[in-house]
Amino acid sequence: MANKSDNEQLEMEIYDFLKLGLGDPLPVAATVGRNVGELLDKIVSMLPEAEGVAEGEAESIRVALVGRPNVGKSSFINKLIGGERLLVTPIAGTTRDSVDTPFEFEGQKYTLIDTAGLRRKYKVHENIEFYTNLRTDRAIESCDVAVVLIDAAEGLSVQDQRIMEKIISTRRPSVLAVNKWDLAEKDQVAVERFGKELKATLGRFSRMPVVYVSALTGQRVPKVLSLVKKVHSENHKRIATSELNDFLQAAVGKKHPPARKGKYIRFYYATQSEVTPPTFVFFSNYPELIDKSYISYLNNQLRSTFGFDGVPIRLKFRKK
Repeated sequence: MANKSDNEQLEMEIYDFLKLGLGDPLPVAATVGRNVGELLDKIVSMLPEAEGVAEGEAESIRVALVGRPNVGKSSFINKLIGGERLLVTPIAGTTRDSVDTPFEFEGQKYTLIDTAGLRRKYKVHENIEFYTNLRTDRAIESCDVAVVLIDAAEGLSVQDQRIMEKIISTRRPSVLAVNKWDLAEKDQVAVERFGKELKATLGRFSRMPVVYVSALTGQRVPKVLSLVKKVHSENHKRIATSELNDFLQAAVGKKHPPARKGKYIRFYYATQSEVTPPTFVFFSNYPELIDKSYISYLNNQLRSTFGFDGVPIRLKFRKK
């Protein structure tokens, strides 16, 4: 590549480079973009063909480890892979960029994404922190499953809930891992109290699977991957239309939608239109009059009947 070939006259000088024995030189001009397209075409033509996934071979599940700074994300990955792959220090904010780590567990391939800790926006003062937060956001958007790590000693904070909100807004499946469980009180009363407090605080995140782990000792760390695999499978689950219509008949029989504006609401049938995330379409005579509380009821009934723990689901309502 001969740069600064800004015009045809300068382009004629490229033949002097033939004596280097590196093949035909390509004249380009980086400042004005001259012949950059030809350069890219040549680079692409030299790249090896992408290898497809062999039949029967499982695709890698992209798992993003997210949470507040110094919650133990890098330590968690190091414990999983059995080595000091990622730098770990007591100083919050050591991880500045998202780091991908390929890993295989019980025949399933994973790509573990270690992300920078997410702070509240008003606490982000440096440009580098702004961009690390941006990269973490992109890691969440591109992952298959997000694992939210919280500190057992501190419990579920407001910032943890904001991180969960971010995951739900991007419709990512998720698992909640309570880290540093080795530092928490071990008596049964304390464990039950922590579980009740956590469940009460989770609120609308209560469908998120919870596992208590210790990245330091390795306690229940492999179980996180088992939950990740299960949640990933739930995100790809498809329910037959016949099963959905049996469900709809039972749900409406248990609680009929209230009439609105003097209109009697009737459901005709339901079907699943998409996966990742699972999307269900309900056909009705007055879809615009269905109350939000009834939509929430159908959502809860769907989860109680078919599962989808840790998976965001969408409900759409259409006119027949």
